[in-house]
Amino acid sequence: MLMSAALPAAHDRWVSKRALVLWGLVFGTVSGLFGVGGGIVMVPIMVTVMRLSVHEAIGTSTALMISSSIGGVVTYIVSGMGVPGLPAYSLGYVDTFQWIILAAASIPMAQAGVKAAHYLHGDRMRMVFVSLAGAIGIYMFFSGLN
Repeated sequence: MLMSAALPAAHDRWVSKRALVLWGLVFGTVSGLFGVGGGIVMVPIMVTVMRLSVHEAIGTSTALMISSSIGGVVTYIVSGMGVPGLPAYSLGYVDTFQWIILAAASIPMAQAGVKAAHYLHGDRMRMVFVSLAGAIGIYMFFSGLN
């Protein structure tokens, strides 16, 4: 992604549904095995292979995270129903107190991220993404050594 050429904000392209399903299955599995969010894996693929602009790729990734998060939350709620020893006010394995804290921090930060993305040019946005992905990779490498 660091070496890919920048694309204009609007350009003609077509990606088949079959290719989207294939990429989704492969990289959804890879991100699950590594224990990272799908965006860290899919955004570079959307930019370099599918030729989306970095803004489109990040926006698409974020929109897809909403649906996958809902599926995950429902699964944790259903599979944890009736399990003894969970914190008070839990819905299955979902601790509602922690959920409120996470939502209270995530919603305003997501809005700040969208505002920042509108001000950043595609090249600078790509560099921010590459830097964050690199930092996460370095952290994962060194935390795995312990």
